[in-house]
Amino acid sequence: MDELGVADGGQPEGLRPGGEGGGARPHRGTASGGVARGELRPGTDCEAAGREILAVMDGLQIQWVLAPASVDMPARLRGFLDRLLRDLSPA
Repeated sequence: MDELGVADGGQPEGLRPGGEGGGARPHRGTASGGVARGELRPGTDCEAAGREILAVMDGLQIQWVLAPASVDMPARLRGFLDRLLRDLSPA
């Protein structure tokens, strides 16, 4: 396991069954937990939403590196997340 708690399998120790966290609360603080609690639309593709968030963050970081004065990263990310949450929220 490395200094970040990631074991050889690439999954953080606390999330692996039998790991330190025992995988006991797999939905706490996750998008799939939001679906289970009715906070997100049923059928939400949580993996795809997570990938979109990471892609936007990567793109914003590249823009910020290239032109830091022209990119308000927190505001742009907040705007994206607000739009995504509106789209994924139940009607």
